[in-house]
Amino acid sequence: TRWCRLAAEQGHAVSQYNLGVNFCSGSAGLPQDDREAARWWRLAAEQGLARAQASLAMYYTLGTGIPRDVSEGARLFRLAAEQGQASAQLFLGQILFAGEPVAGSVLPAAPGEAARFLAQAAQQTGGEASRLEALALLSAHAQEPAVASACCIGCGQTRKLKACSKCLTAKFCGAVCQRRMWPMHKQSCKTFTAAATGGAAQPGAKPAVPAPAAPAAPTALTAPTAPTAPTLATVPVVAAVRVA
Repeated sequence: TRWCRLAAEQGHAVSQYNLGVNFCSGSAGLPQDDREAARWWRLAAEQGLARAQASLAMYYTLGTGIPRDVSEGARLFRLAAEQGQASAQLFLGQILFAGEPVAGSVLPAAPGEAARFLAQAAQQTGGEASRLEALALLSAHAQEPAVASACCIGCGQTRKLKACSKCLTAKFCGAVCQRRMWPMHKQSCKTFTAAATGGAAQPGAKPAVPAPAAPAAPTALTAPTAPTAPTLATVPVVAAVRVA
């Protein structure tokens, strides 16, 4: 602890973070002191250490050791999340969904951006718990178009996605995730389709023509009474509705 403190006092970011952890948990012969933990984490966070930014963000979000400030917590979570810190991506996604985990947050809801960070957390390989929680949150908000179109809600993938050929809104990485998520997507698929076809058409606009259904895989089995999931269509580069 002595050498850690000496290094921390000389500006070593990792030592500052570790000293903050010791004060947070009351370990290594130090008393439990949230204010001291926040002080050392702030010094490390100012040097760009993602772990310190995420830890200090949590303190701001919960009001532990320092006055509660959700906006500052979100700012610090974002800094850490953009460096690939999985827990920061997870918590920032929760905050951006508005009310999770901080009820009464004044931050505006940004479901599309929340989905982007949660998708990044879901793609992380280091923490299985964070990955599963991120996927659970994506699934819970999959009825929101901005979320359903931002990533594959089955795995969090954001590249080479294909749109559901029925609603043309929800996107999946492939047939495996689409079939697995179909029981959950079925209702929102109807909602997305109704929203797309029930709105007022613009003068001269022509409705989009759904892509032809892709042939089912030879090994795929369909239960006799279960509804068939819509097939996938590659997302078109141009807009779905074209003015003549």
